[in-house]
Amino acid sequence: MYDLDDVADRISVYKQVLSHGVAEDVRRFIQVEELARLWRQMILPSYVRDVWGPSLHRRGLL
Repeated sequence: MYDLDDVADRISVYKQVLSHGVAEDVRRFIQVEELARLWRQMILPSYVRDVWGPSLHRRGLL
């Protein structure tokens, strides 16, 4: 069980969803503003960074 109020747990959930989830999982669990806040703390596969990094930059969140 994850406690999404805990930053370490939230990072873990975000990493799992972004790396292995389907679109429905991303819509359900990922808040874009929170992803931007956590971005520099997260160790993510390059394919996740390649998709999300430019998107976050375009939105002015990074």
